[in-house]
Amino acid sequence: MTIREELLSMKKGSIKDVIYSNGIARSTKQLERIDDDEFFVHDFSCGWMTASLTTEEAVLYVKGKLESFDLEWF
Repeated sequence: MTIREELLSMKKGSIKDVIYSNGIARSTKQLERIDDDEFFVHDFSCGWMTASLTTEEAVLYVKGKLESFDLEWF
């Protein structure tokens, strides 16, 4: 199953962990499906920050091709 298919198979309101590791450090974010084409990514590394993503942006984020600093956090 591709990342896109996995994200689209999530039920609205469900949350999955996204884990990044560079071999030394490990960072976990939560990806929550909000609507048909809207996801929230939750980051707890400096308090609680949330950013809204489309499905395509969520795919890029999970693949590591969309960086945290590219997102508009609220």
